Order: sequence, then structure tokens, then C-alpha cells
Amino acid sequence: MPRSAILAGLLAATLSASGCESMFGKPETLPCPTVGVPRDLSEIVVFAGSGRDLIDVDHAGRIRDVDSTCRFEFDDDAHTRGTLHVTVTPLFEAERGNADNDRAGVLPYFVAVATAARAPRQKRDFSVTARFPGNVSRMRFADTPVHLEVPLGEGERGHSYRIYVGFQLTPEQLAFNRKRFQRR
Repeated sequence: MPRSAILAGLLAATLSASGCESMFGKPETLPCPTVGVPRDLSEIVVFAGSGRDLIDVDHAGRIRDVDSTCRFEFDDDAHTRGTLHVTVTPLFEAERGNADNDRAGVLPYFVAVATAARAPRQKRDFSVTARFPGNVSRMRFADTPVHLEVPLGEGERGHSYRIYVGFQLTPEQLAFNRKRFQRR
């Protein structure tokens, strides 16, 4: 077979394949869930003892941001049911307070999945310890990524859910945050 015929055949196959791809389009891009940090749960202040002044702060933390990715795994070719796999990585800022004696602070937090109508689906609790080496009094860091699996029902997609990341606060800490946020 002449070389020009082989090249022409390869060119025709390439054009045919690219035509099929453009004819059928690219794979559907599905939206990931919205990920957010509720304002009232975005900060934590832990006091040493019963005092509530600046000199009584053991440590404080803030959720600076949350990195997230998602992917879909469908049980059927029609993409009607399957599993939504979400990975979230909270990014924290921690600060050592005047009353801290052990150069460490525990930051309890949660990752929750809710429907778009805010009905809870699942919640997992975590904690991360901020360790302040040497003369470091403030630091930023990420915790270990959290992997979530959300079963998808008929017609559900990423926009059917919301993911919340926040500090697990006591009622007193929540009241303290709300009072502080009102003054800002």
C-alpha cells in the first residue's frame, strides 16, 4: 500500500474521530455542592478558667477557607442514581493566648452535609491540635482532607446539597461569637 494512502487513511480516521467527539459533545460537567462556613461558627475562643478578658484567652482559632473537590460515580448509564464523592480540606488560623501554658490548642470542628433546603443528611466531628513551636504565637495550617460519600437519588446532583464546616462550639462560645460579631 502506498505511503500516501496510509497517511490519507490515518488523516480520515483522525477527522472522523474528532467529528464524533464534537457531534456527541464533551462529557457532562456536573456542579459540586456549595461549601460554606456559617459566620457564627467560623471562630472559636477558648478561655482558661472562668475569666473572659483578653488575658484569660488560652487559644483562638478561625476557619480561613475550605478547599473542596467532588466527583460523581453513577450506578447506571442514564446517570440517575449514584454516589457523590466530596473531599473538603479546612484551612485554619490559630493564635496562642496569654493564658496558654502548654503551647497547644485543640480546635473541635465538624463537617456536615445538608440538602439544599438545609435538612441535615450527615455530620462528622473532628478536632485538630495547633502546636505553637518556639516563639510562634500565630499560625496557619490545613487539616487532613475529609472524604464524604453522599448517595444520590433520582435526579439529584451536587447542587442538591450543601456542605458546612464550622467549629463545634459550646452554647457559651456561640453566644460569645454572636455578641462579638454584632459589634463588628
